[in-house]
Amino acid sequence: MTVTPDVNGVPGGVQNGLDASDVLALQNHILGIDPLNYFELLIADLNNSFSLTTFDISLLSKVVSGEIAHFPDSTSWIFLPTELAIQDPWSFNVFDPLVWSTLPPDTRIGSVTLGSVNGFAQGVNFEAWKNGDIDNSAVTILSINNGFISGKVVNDLNNDCACDLGDAPLKNWLVRAQTPQGQTRMATTNSQGQYSISVIPGNYTVTAYPPAPLWDICDPVVLNVMAGAQSTSNVHFAAIPDLVCPLPEISAATSFLRRCFSNTYHVNYGNNGTGLLPNARITLVLDPYFSPTGASMPWSYSNGDTLVFDIGSLAPGQSGALQLFFTLDCNAPAGLTHCLDAFISPHEPCGTFQAWDGSSLQVEAACTGDEVVFEVINTGEDMSQPVSYVIVEDVMLMTAQTGTFQLDSGASTTISVPANGSTWRMEVRQTPANPFGPVTGATIEACGPDSSVFSLGIINQFSLFDENTWLDTDCRQNIGSYDPNDKQGYPLGVTGEHFIAPGQPIEYQIRFQNTGTDTAFNVVVRDTISGNMDITTFTAGASGHHYDYRITGDRVVEFIFPGIMLPDSNVNEPASHGFIRFSIKPLASLSEGAVVENRAAIYFDFNEPVLTNTTVHTYRTPGTFSSVETPAGGLAVEVWPQPASESVSVLIHGVNSAGGRLDLYDMQGRNIQSVSFYGAGCRMDTGALSAGIYLLKITDKQGSIKASRKITVE
Repeated sequence: MTVTPDVNGVPGGVQNGLDASDVLALQNHILGIDPLNYFELLIADLNNSFSLTTFDISLLSKVVSGEIAHFPDSTSWIFLPTELAIQDPWSFNVFDPLVWSTLPPDTRIGSVTLGSVNGFAQGVNFEAWKNGDIDNSAVTILSINNGFISGKVVNDLNNDCACDLGDAPLKNWLVRAQTPQGQTRMATTNSQGQYSISVIPGNYTVTAYPPAPLWDICDPVVLNVMAGAQSTSNVHFAAIPDLVCPLPEISAATSFLRRCFSNTYHVNYGNNGTGLLPNARITLVLDPYFSPTGASMPWSYSNGDTLVFDIGSLAPGQSGALQLFFTLDCNAPAGLTHCLDAFISPHEPCGTFQAWDGSSLQVEAACTGDEVVFEVINTGEDMSQPVSYVIVEDVMLMTAQTGTFQLDSGASTTISVPANGSTWRMEVRQTPANPFGPVTGATIEACGPDSSVFSLGIINQFSLFDENTWLDTDCRQNIGSYDPNDKQGYPLGVTGEHFIAPGQPIEYQIRFQNTGTDTAFNVVVRDTISGNMDITTFTAGASGHHYDYRITGDRVVEFIFPGIMLPDSNVNEPASHGFIRFSIKPLASLSEGAVVENRAAIYFDFNEPVLTNTTVHTYRTPGTFSSVETPAGGLAVEVWPQPASESVSVLIHGVNSAGGRLDLYDMQGRNIQSVSFYGAGCRMDTGALSAGIYLLKITDKQGSIKASRKITVE
């Protein structure tokens, strides 16, 4: 009788215990930095070649990322009979094939042959090691009382609502296990459609969430899944395309922009739908200060500031990336915001929309010297009804211009405002049921005769009108110095509380830089998502390097950069930077005034994590924080001198003796100074202020806004 353990049957799957730290340990051994011991050598030889090479690193990285589901030439676990495992670790060379050939067959798998067995046989013991788990972090059924909920998510090709051998695996589906008390644990499927969730014993509801709303899941919610201690409960999901339709996606981002230097934009693209995307192409519209110098793939043609890349047809789930290299003009004003628009086409809406009239409005903004001109073009069918628009100067304190219009197919209208250096923004409502979103618009900055009085840093405080998956606009100020390990959430929001509109998705960007003294072989970024955000809407975006991600535990997103080989800043400063970008929507039930905070931890190899700053956003109805109109009967206000230096005088006409208050804000909406007044005049000190533009709000004794004005300080 032969006793043989099940080398692939331990709960947790092949990825149990495998992460970037194991890849690093294997790299350090091969580089001679930190040699492995006897047992570590044994479990690191993943291709059974009796040697450790970069092939083993490649295999381990692919399993960690989910690119492959198992080690092709090895098992998930190694079980050795105890008598072999406890011998002197250095008594023989584990990489000597002759040594292994003298041992019993299948020694690495491990087995014990017994004679006649009558009753209970004692002394049949094994030692187990997880292949590739060099840091010994795998969870075993003997070490904890947890159980596992595991399974697969597949494209049900034969429509039998079962997970069959011939069904295609589905990657990046979120699976959530939830107790009756609301405690949740999550996981994402890998490239083989597999997931595994470690849970405490109990009763669970298991739900699968597709990355796009184009799937019909046979049983999307499985009730009463009993997870026992030291056991695995299998829950599989079979999905059928509800609508065969391509869903093009694109994301563009850069870590920073530096004048007079070469910069890089990273563009990730893919088809997240259920049908083929034929003859796909990417169009990039560059900022006027960008001069392209090359790209990771040749562009098909260019026209002025527009580059077009033909990338061929994209099958469902297929993705790719390209990099654009360019220089940023030295003559760009410091702090100016530069934008890049990225489109992937074709991008027709999926399904039919009977309530939609077929119209589609597009807004463009141009600086003509003495005017800012907004042009609204109807690129679709005739509009069935008029729509409204609003034009906002700078941020929340300036008077808004509003109106309505109705355009036939191909028609356009223009609206002009003064070119005074302000940041102007036009928002236009689409007609009802437009599948591309309810609002569109455009923003323009730094249009005016005097470059010293531009309003800067405002564009990213609001939405960039790019919430369609096939469109991404990335805007960023050119910079001098900055914190190399930080986090930003776009839109940035208005005022110190960072107000954004209800329902507004947040696009986060995490930047990191290796400022150490040696190469970072691996980088891992961990981010715990706020409970106010809908984790099922998570979408991974562009990055400076190849990465894989997974959602684990309770709302933890982990971005893994295996083998990134990030040089330290002293050796190669430009190459020492990296970033990752992702977006997520708020919960539909989020209440007015809800606050979303977020920070991330960045792990460089085995070093202590670097914590980013904490981002803050407050969801508030737009009318309570955006453009405030001066009400009818408001005050007439004179402000001088303009520009101001040491002080500014404010003369208020029509105010009663009760007085009121003056509040001075910078262009980020922060309250810089407040002064109470009791007559018709008041003076504010400005000598300590930095040069720039400020906004003055005037309220009466009851707190009602009576007027607002712009102040320039030189």
